[in-house]
Amino acid sequence: QEIQRDIVAHCLAEWRDALSQYLDPEADSQRAWRGFEEALPLLTGNFIKQAKDLRRTPDDLLALLPSEPANLDLARFAVSVYADYQRSLAYRGAVDFDDLVRLALDALEREPEYLERLRQRWPYILEDEAQDSSRLQEEMLRLLSGERNWVRVGDPNQAIFTTFTTANPGFLRRFLDGED
Repeated sequence: QEIQRDIVAHCLAEWRDALSQYLDPEADSQRAWRGFEEALPLLTGNFIKQAKDLRRTPDDLLALLPSEPANLDLARFAVSVYADYQRSLAYRGAVDFDDLVRLALDALEREPEYLERLRQRWPYILEDEAQDSSRLQEEMLRLLSGERNWVRVGDPNQAIFTTFTTANPGFLRRFLDGED
């Protein structure tokens, strides 16, 4: 989060004019900017988490944005922060939690022999707090379980709805409803 906050603060000067369209024109300009500057790190952090949960790179997202401005400057800003953040992690030889989950899933998908060894080692999968699983965690457990012997324990009414996770109780609800 500190890396993301630093990147947002550094990029903000360059993007100030483009982002001014998102401020309330009726509000005091300085107060509005202060509030916007405080909200941007959290907003971009959530954007990055969602992008990673959907397995989208900054380049993927840039390709999805129309070439014309179309009032998407906030999205362009978030993609720019995401790209800088990933470069910053790479420079440090680091990954964040979302990358750890994605990389583990990538390894399972790329190495069928490894996946099979893990399935043999763990013939039963017990997932606790299943209401707090993300898309990538669900995909990983689905692969590991082979969609058999997968016990999910959770309560959709106790889901985490905060900003540090991309948890979605809808995955558990669909599972319970037999849609999966």
